[in-house]
Amino acid sequence: MSFIQILPPKVVKCIAAGESIQYPTSIVKELLENSLDANATSIYIDIECGGNKSICIRDNGHGINKSEMKIALARHATSKIRQFDDLKIIKSMGFRGEALSSISAISRLSLTSRPPNQNEAWKIYCEGGNTTDIFPTAHPIGTSIEVLDIFYNIPVKRKILRTDKTEFTHITTLVRCIALAWFNVTFILRHHKEVIHHYKLAKTEKEYLLRLNSLCGSTFTKNSISIYKKEEDIIIKGWIINPTVTITSNIQYIYINKRMVKDLLINHAVCQAFYHFSLKKPSYILYLDIDPNLIDINIHPNKKSIKFYQERVIHHLIYQAIFYSLKNSAIYFPIKSIRTEKETSDFIQWQLEQKQKLILPHSNSLQYQTQDQKNKKNLPENFLKMNNKRLGRILTILKPCYALIESFEKIYLFSLSKAESYLITMFLNSTYENNPYNSIHRLIIPIRIPLRIEEIKILKNHENLLKNMGFLITIDENGAQLKGLPSSLRQINNLQNFIIDFLKYIYSQSYDILLYKNKLLQKNAVNWIINWIESHTTHWNYFKAIDLFYKIELFFPNWIHTPPPNIIVTLNIESAIDSLRNNNDI
Repeated sequence: MSFIQILPPKVVKCIAAGESIQYPTSIVKELLENSLDANATSIYIDIECGGNKSICIRDNGHGINKSEMKIALARHATSKIRQFDDLKIIKSMGFRGEALSSISAISRLSLTSRPPNQNEAWKIYCEGGNTTDIFPTAHPIGTSIEVLDIFYNIPVKRKILRTDKTEFTHITTLVRCIALAWFNVTFILRHHKEVIHHYKLAKTEKEYLLRLNSLCGSTFTKNSISIYKKEEDIIIKGWIINPTVTITSNIQYIYINKRMVKDLLINHAVCQAFYHFSLKKPSYILYLDIDPNLIDINIHPNKKSIKFYQERVIHHLIYQAIFYSLKNSAIYFPIKSIRTEKETSDFIQWQLEQKQKLILPHSNSLQYQTQDQKNKKNLPENFLKMNNKRLGRILTILKPCYALIESFEKIYLFSLSKAESYLITMFLNSTYENNPYNSIHRLIIPIRIPLRIEEIKILKNHENLLKNMGFLITIDENGAQLKGLPSSLRQINNLQNFIIDFLKYIYSQSYDILLYKNKLLQKNAVNWIINWIESHTTHWNYFKAIDLFYKIELFFPNWIHTPPPNIIVTLNIESAIDSLRNNNDI
């Protein structure tokens, strides 16, 4: 029988290195990220034998102080975060403090650095995790890291290394991808001391295009359409290929705060907008500058994936940025914006399949019928000609609860609070088992609700009502626990106050048993929830409005043609323009 024991530090380091360092490309990536975090403007990458023999990265960044040289090679040693809350606002490329420790554990590494505040540079060696004393040496301001004989002490790993040519091809691809995001940095890649690529720092628009041309080719550069959209804490920019042009190379790059990632949500939004003009596979380079508080990048070992806290908002913003960039460029490019019947059918089918895979919890679509079908005749002029899948583009939010939207050169005023009330009514007024659209949002941490004995008895009498509405509440002798609630109510900020107030309302209505039996209590409860939300909503912002539009387009697409009454009105911009033209007073 084997005994459980703690592994020696050397074994632990090799295991950790095996997780983060797989090939020479992994080492180059980690070291380049360190150089970029050091604010380097010039980075030299010297490779020997595809990186299997030697990797040397030299930069002109701020360097490492003499007193920090040894600790820089220790595990989980970093200057980029200090406490737990820093993980929520990560702005650097690296943050885990594992790169140098992992690399030095499986190679022969030398670290040389000189910060601007030191007159001389210092050097340290590390072989298989064993470090030497530091000693002075000559070196310009910046840092050089040389990595020799990777996996020399792990023969099994060394056997699976690929050929020199294959490894160098992967390194070349990596450097190109990073250079696409960091136009303000010069990258020089050499193999066997021969310069293979020299990506010069770009400051002007002409230099940007020259660098883009060297990275992506002239076909993409000459036929790409610029993208730019800014909304609050999010900036979307980049390039997308003209839909009328066919390109052979596979160019699809996504960068979040200059970090290259792979994201199905973003790719879906780009393709959804692009397929309005062509069914070909789009080529694009997309940059998102986003508040770090809105994302989580600490979900993948190699930081290749991220988590958006506002997925619907991001999807909608990217869709709009791509769609309107392509639409507005039609005056310069002969873009076909009207598909054939077959193309339209294919696109709609594709769109439904992607939504179901990516976002939809259920496959059906709830049909909404207005109280009076004659309302269709009273709809705002031209509203029925709007995009058959979109309510329109939000231009701005008007306090307290209105959105100014544009569609097909018409401006509309949209009541956000009324639309939200309609949505909640539709979601909550039917029995949960028969309502496939109001899924339950389960809480990670249940909310404890203290109750008196008489309140517990009343609550038990209304268990079916709460269950039908989508509330998951367990009751015991000490009170109740809220474990889940209707997903349509997940946006409520102060959930504890809401559920306490809601249960108080249920208690106050408990005397009328007839009311409960006739199911009027559920209808009244829904009205109470709507009034509570309206009274506690201080203002609407762009993100919340986008989320509301997304729900409407997703679950109630027929609202686009037949919206409930008193939600949207046309603004007569033409009369305002005529008034300005006719007013000759200065």
